[in-house]
Amino acid sequence: MILEKLATESIQKKRFENKKKGLENLILRKKISKKILKSKERRLLSAESLINGYKKKRQLKSREKRLARKEGKFFVPSREKVFFVIRIKGINGVPPNIRKILHLIRLRQINNGVFFESQYINCKNA
Repeated sequence: MILEKLATESIQKKRFENKKKGLENLILRKKISKKILKSKERRLLSAESLINGYKKKRQLKSREKRLARKEGKFFVPSREKVFFVIRIKGINGVPPNIRKILHLIRLRQINNGVFFESQYINCKNA
C-alpha cells in the first residue's frame, strides 16, 4: 500500500515536471520562431534592396546608352576594378605557362584566393 502511494506520488511529480518542462520548451520554441521570422524578414528586405539596386543600375546603364546614341557618341561600359581569383585545380595536367601565371599571382595551393587589380590586358581575353 505504501509502495503504491509512493509510486503514484513519484509518477505525479514526474508528470508535473514534464508538464512544466513542456511549457518552458513551448515558450522557448515560440521565442525562437519569432527570432527566425524576424531574420527571414530582414533577409527578404535586404534581398529586395539588392534587387532594386541592380534594377537601378541596369536602368541607368540603358539611359546612358540612349543618351550616347542620341548625341552620336559611343557608350563604353565601365569594367570591374578588382578581381578575386580562386585556385580550384591542382598542378597536374596544367600547361607550364599557366603554371607560371599561377605562381606569379601567388596561387600556390588549392582553395587559395587572391585579389588583383583589373587592367585592360587582364580583361582582353575575358
